[in-house]
Amino acid sequence: MTTALARPGTYITETLLPGRVTTGPQSPPVAFVQEAFRGPTTFTRITSWTEYTKYFGAFEGSDSFLPYSVFSFFQNGGREAYIARVVGANGAVAAAPVLQDRNTAVTTNAPAGAAQDILLVEALNIGVWGNDLTLSVADGTDEGLFTLLIKFQGTGDAATVERWIDLSTDPSHPRFVESVVNGNSTYIKATVDVNNDTAEPNNIPAVQSDTPFVGGLDGNTPTAAEQLATVEQLDAIEQPVILVVPGEFTASNVNGIISYAQGRDDIFYIADVPPAQSPSAVITYADSLTRNSHAAIYYPWVKMPDPNSTARGATKLVPPSGMVAGQYVTTDLTRGVFKTPAGVGNLLSGVVDVEVKPTADQLGNLNLAGVNAIRVLTGRGIAVYGGRTLRKTNEVDRYIGPRRTLIYLKRASRELLEFAHFENNDSRLRSRVTTDLTKFLKDLWQAGGLAGGSANEAFYVLCDESNNTDITIEQGILNVEIGVALQYPAEFVVVTLTQIRAGGTTTGDNI
Repeated sequence: MTTALARPGTYITETLLPGRVTTGPQSPPVAFVQEAFRGPTTFTRITSWTEYTKYFGAFEGSDSFLPYSVFSFFQNGGREAYIARVVGANGAVAAAPVLQDRNTAVTTNAPAGAAQDILLVEALNIGVWGNDLTLSVADGTDEGLFTLLIKFQGTGDAATVERWIDLSTDPSHPRFVESVVNGNSTYIKATVDVNNDTAEPNNIPAVQSDTPFVGGLDGNTPTAAEQLATVEQLDAIEQPVILVVPGEFTASNVNGIISYAQGRDDIFYIADVPPAQSPSAVITYADSLTRNSHAAIYYPWVKMPDPNSTARGATKLVPPSGMVAGQYVTTDLTRGVFKTPAGVGNLLSGVVDVEVKPTADQLGNLNLAGVNAIRVLTGRGIAVYGGRTLRKTNEVDRYIGPRRTLIYLKRASRELLEFAHFENNDSRLRSRVTTDLTKFLKDLWQAGGLAGGSANEAFYVLCDESNNTDITIEQGILNVEIGVALQYPAEFVVVTLTQIRAGGTTTGDNI
């Protein structure tokens, strides 16, 4: 083991040999990172398209492919996603009206940071979008209380998005405005008595109607470093993740994300290629990427009915990464991570055409280059038809199923072995470790996740005196070796067709 041992825990290394793998019945969450119309810049968990719109808006600011990617993810079987909005920090400001107390009975509009008297109500996150908010203040049902009415993109009743009733500026009150609004609103956050230490605790904002938010700015176009910094917030999610950065295809940026995924060792990155590429051009592009098994690319872009258009028959050309991620989830839940998410069982929902239709020879070249094709299957639909990672050499993890299975196995092994930390390092501990891992691996094999006609052919667990000597025990080390037979996908099906007739046989062609 080359890893320096300092922190107590379980350390796992992998050795790839021809013919190894495993599986799991669960699917990791999918993380989306990209610019958005509005929304949190830290990862926010959602479980539906409706919930996405609650935090990030719908298709406003549609230069970003994020909403289309998330929309198609749920169309294709997605269940759970973490979304983080990428922003340029330089010059970015949240819109805000500043509300003065009733001692002055004057309301002023100013950007965040200007002098305030009693209450600052800001757009929940930075950006120009906040300038479309308005705020009204009305008396509450009791003295010293007030109500906030928030509208978005209009001043009519239909524009009302939130109503906060009977609020107080007194921190000891059960309806203290900060406690009630902050953390519950998806549009605003409130700060009481920002700069005025002399304001009375029961002062409340002056009554007003449709006071506009002002001063919101988007800041600079996000840099590659800012995008990668947003991706790196995944460190807070301590479980395997499928990563999508929709519409990002600048090779240097993609390679930075691939490097992060490899370093984390439990992230699988579904990357996009540039649009309007010929098959030969996309192979050249693939060769500009880091050839690593923690990422896969799909080609070409696809056309979907445009959910942001009311025109009859309108379509939108989009990168396929989000809908492909949905197919990963569907396959994981129905078969397991050992099953390559491709083939006639992975027809894409909500897709009407592909941007490019490669020939048979071009499809072969794409496959050998590690570019996963999306194909039109006559009479069936449009399907994911490739199962390779970006690794180009002949290791088994050139396939998506084995790589994702290894990610799953390492995570599951860590969880199964957590009980062993600080237990007495003796034969009883080694026996329990062997028993627990054997049961786990046998279940995986019986589910079809491991190759082999018997359990002995599918896996082994070694944790005894042969790899745990007096010296390693004195060092506080428990050595466990797991061997697994990885499942290879049936990527090529070769059929020999033989013609049979009375009195003899005639051998025909391979198909």
